[in-house]
Amino acid sequence: MNERIEKSLYDILQMIDEIDSFFAAGEKKYANFLNDVRTRRAVERNIEIIGEATNRILKIRTFWDIAKPFFGQRKNLFMFQIGGDGENGVIWIVIS
Repeated sequence: MNERIEKSLYDILQMIDEIDSFFAAGEKKYANFLNDVRTRRAVERNIEIIGEATNRILKIRTFWDIAKPFFGQRKNLFMFQIGGDGENGVIWIVIS
């Protein structure tokens, strides 16, 4: 595997682990997430870093080359937020 892709994938994994660690002290509850500005901002930043790492990968490989193995294995590859809490709702869907 390309070294830059491997580094970017490692960055993504680190950000996912860090997001999970924000909730280690308690359950993942949407109400708690909404009321904790620091956690929301930290999660938002980690999602930005995941996006940056993804863009670095996509400069090397196409989306289809990367995503093809996952089609059929994940039912919710793409998620949509309708109504509700807007941006916070979308972020909650991603991390839950």
